[in-house]
Amino acid sequence: MPTNDTIPVAQQAKRHQRALNIIKRWRLMDDDFMKRCFKDNIPAVECILRIIMEKPDLQVEMVQIEDTIPNLSGHGIRMDVHATDSTGTEYDIEVQRADNAHVR
Repeated sequence: MPTNDTIPVAQQAKRHQRALNIIKRWRLMDDDFMKRCFKDNIPAVECILRIIMEKPDLQVEMVQIEDTIPNLSGHGIRMDVHATDSTGTEYDIEVQRADNAHVR
């Protein structure tokens, strides 16, 4: 495999630009990106859920990232979270990537 030293500068610039264009299209809630960002990262999950749920005292205790069979739109990640707040209330939270989200 060629190294950066053997690839012409113009070709390196093209590769770099292609990579940047791909990254610009990523959103945190995209399945693969979300899976990589949140797997084994309780502080990140906690930060996002505190914002979404408007519960600054939420403490995440467990996160399980699951692969699911994607629907036709390709949305197939599910994240199950167990958390508590400062009053001791327990939460079992399921986060799904979907175009039409709802809270129960």
